Amino acid sequence: SIVEESASYLKKVQFGAKKIGILASPAVKITKIFEYELEKNNMNLNYVGDETSILSTIKQIKSNFVSGSVSEKLEEISIQAKSIQLDLILIACSEFSIFSDEIKRKFNLPVFDTLDILASRIVNFSKKNWEKKVTPSQPKIDTSPKVSSSISRTTCYMCACRCGINVHLENGKVKYIEGNKDHPVNKG
Repeated sequence: SIVEESASYLKKVQFGAKKIGILASPAVKITKIFEYELEKNNMNLNYVGDETSILSTIKQIKSNFVSGSVSEKLEEISIQAKSIQLDLILIACSEFSIFSDEIKRKFNLPVFDTLDILASRIVNFSKKNWEKKVTPSQPKIDTSPKVSSSISRTTCYMCACRCGINVHLENGKVKYIEGNKDHPVNKG
C-alpha cells in the first residue's frame, strides 16, 4: 500500500528524522492511516496545519486555484508547522503534491511526497518485470491476430465527410471497422 511503501522509504532515507510532519486531509488524521506504520518505525507523526487551513487550501486548489492565494495559505500552514520543529514533511494529499516545490521552499525542510514514492516503486517493479525475457516455456502471444477473412474498402456515411474505412468481414458479417490509411479524405 502507499502507506507501507512511504513508511518503508522514510525509514531508509529519513537521516535520523524522528518528527515527521504530514500534510494531508483531515480524513487521514481521523483514520490514523499513517500513524501505525510510522510509529512502528520509531517515527513520531505530527499533522501540519489546523483542519480549517488544510481544508480551505485543498478546496482552493480544487476550484481552479489562483496560485497567489494558495501560496498565502501554504505560508500560513508553514508558520504553524515551524512551531512544532519538524525534521521533515510528508505530503499525503494529491492536491498538495501539485505544490511540492513551493512547499519545499516555504517549509525549508526535506519534503517527501507519497505519490512520488509510490510512482517510483511502480516504475522499479515494471522495470524488473520488463527485463525478464520470454523463455521457450512461455507461449508466444500474437499481439496482432487476424481480425477477419476479408476486408471491404468503402466510405462512411455517418457525416458529410465520407471518410474511407476498411470493413473487416468474417462469413459475411462485420467484425471490425477501421479508418483506411490510403484514403485521400481522412488518411486513416
